[in-house]
Amino acid sequence: MEGGGVVVFPTDTIYGLGANAELEVAVDRVFSLKGRDYSKPISVTLSDMPALERVARVDSRIREVLTRILPGAFTAILPSSGTLSHISRDGKIGVRIPDHALTRALSTDFPVTATSANPSGMPSPRRADEVSLEVDLVLDGGPTKMGIHSTVVDFTEPVPKILRTGSGDVELLNRSLDEMGLPALKT
Repeated sequence: MEGGGVVVFPTDTIYGLGANAELEVAVDRVFSLKGRDYSKPISVTLSDMPALERVARVDSRIREVLTRILPGAFTAILPSSGTLSHISRDGKIGVRIPDHALTRALSTDFPVTATSANPSGMPSPRRADEVSLEVDLVLDGGPTKMGIHSTVVDFTEPVPKILRTGSGDVELLNRSLDEMGLPALKT
């Protein structure tokens, strides 16, 4: 991936389509392989919170919430730091720290695109043999733990909002928000 290759990899939720998110040509290839509209965002996987804070701006209370739910099956929409302007949309970026050691290891040196490894509009793959895209490498980690995409939460508004329900533990998220004195999720 360092040189622009595209890889299919397992996550805690579904199989992902990964490329070095710092390379615009690699990100373009991901959009092309998926047949995805360029106006739609693609999130990134990251290895840890310091990596997340390089690509997104996070205030202290949201940071504390994120440390309680990540690694996990959530994609957090946050204000972009501007470092991945070719991926961010409307000043926002989607970030994941999956609960999967291989995925986090792939993201150690650079952010990796985090989109499902399927053509747009098709079911998300739960196993490597369900992937039909022509990529440079498929990492077969067996069936994914959850088999359902991540829960997407927009933290850019005063009241966090679920944009997509998925496998993330919403009760845990609401408890974490409450403990930090933040309003409960809007659905």
